[in-house]
Formats: sequence, C-alpha cells, structure tokens
Amino acid sequence: MSCSTTLEQKSRNHLAQLITNYTKKLKAYIKTNVFLKLKNANENEQLCHPELDSGSLKETEILNSNKSCKTEQSTFQNDNVDNVIAGEGFTLAEVLITLGIIGIVAAMTMPTLIQNYRKHVVETRLQKFYSTINQAVKMAEVEYGDKKIWFEDLQGAQIDDDGNPIEGSSEAEKWFNKYLAPHLKIVKRETLYDGTFIVYFPDGSALRQLQVNNTRDWSFYP
Repeated sequence: MSCSTTLEQKSRNHLAQLITNYTKKLKAYIKTNVFLKLKNANENEQLCHPELDSGSLKETEILNSNKSCKTEQSTFQNDNVDNVIAGEGFTLAEVLITLGIIGIVAAMTMPTLIQNYRKHVVETRLQKFYSTINQAVKMAEVEYGDKKIWFEDLQGAQIDDDGNPIEGSSEAEKWFNKYLAPHLKIVKRETLYDGTFIVYFPDGSALRQLQVNNTRDWSFYP
C-alpha cells in the first residue's frame, strides 16, 4: 500500500470519527437540554397552583389563577426555546478542522476519480469504434465482395512546391471515401501537412492514416 493511500485512509477514518463524536454530542445535548426542560415544564404545569385542589377559592379567583399559570408557562417555554437556540454548538475550530479534512480527502481522491473516468471514456469509445469499423467493413463487403478484393495499399496526398498538400490528390482518401466512409458517421475531414488525412466522428474521436505511403496502418484517437 502506498503512502498516499495510507494517508487517505487515515483521513477518512478521522473524518468518520469526528462526525460520530459530533452526532453523540448533539444527541446528548438534545437529551439534556430539551427533554429535561420539557419534562420540567409538564411538572410545573401540574404544580403551578396546587391550592386550586382545595376548593377554597371562588370561581373568579380560579380563572385569574389559570390565566396567571398560562402566562408563567408561556414565559417558561419562550425561555426554554431561547436557551436551546443559544445552547452549545460546534466551535469554529471544529468546523475548520472538518472542512480541512474534507478538502484533503477530496484533493487526494479527485485525481483518481478523474483518471478512472477518463479510462472509462477511452475504453467505451474503443469498443464503440471497434464495433463500428467492423460493421462498416462488413457492409462494404456486401457491396463490393470480400475485402481481399477491394483492399489497396495507396498513397496519401501529394505535396506542392510550397510544402502544402494538394487537395483531392490523395488516392488513400479516395479509397476510404468509396468503401468505408459511406458506412461511418463523419462530421469533418482534413488533409494534414504530411499528405495523410484524418476524419472526425460525432463523439470527438478521430481516425487518421498513419503513413502517407500506405493504408495498412491507422491511428485511432479516442
């Protein structure tokens, strides 16, 4: 196991431990500060005016006592909410440490994720091209017979005195356009400086004649 992998694993474990500790701390806080105060509120509601049970007060005094009790309960509940809101929370240091660990883990894992994604894209495009080019060859064989009959090893474009390829002079491109191009989805064609040509497909991949003096070798760019 490499050093970076070990550090990444330790960082993940530390982050998981911090989250667990914060969760336990939050649960303990809720249990201590919320449930207990709600329990006390219920007890105070029952014991707000015990003298009402004696039956010695008049109806008006009982109503006034009930109003006073409700006022005291409302005040207590408001104070309880304020205490919960202003209670203990996560410190700035804890938040910064957590964010720092998340950043470190992301910095170590993102390159791997990006590399794996690029590999997946390349593999997918290679599989797609392999299937597409084989299908194009089979369809060309349906029209022109076995590929051994119509395959030719041809030259690319000729070069003029200024070193530029002459458009339309590539026998290899003419052969490609006759046998394979009709069965491929091509979005762009281009003759390169050395006389070879390249074709581009809708997914961004490309196929290029590798050498100007033959059509045996090709390069695929996924």
